[in-house]
Amino acid sequence: MVTTVHETQVRPAGDIPTTSHDVPLDLIVTPSRVIDCRPHRPARATGRIDWADLTEEKIAAIPLLQQLRKSL
Repeated sequence: MVTTVHETQVRPAGDIPTTSHDVPLDLIVTPSRVIDCRPHRPARATGRIDWADLTEEKIAAIPLLQQLRKSL
């Protein structure tokens, strides 16, 4: 899993709380560097959404989550 971010968005490992639906990153690419995250976090892929971790506000803000919940 790879993402691009601005350098100011990079935070030290453990700074941002995670939940069971979060997917760990392998690489972070900024305009000035590539950060390899693989040694710092074990890979974890569940392939499912843990609805208990999502607030109504989060679901309302993401149309795809709204559609997926309706299909349950």
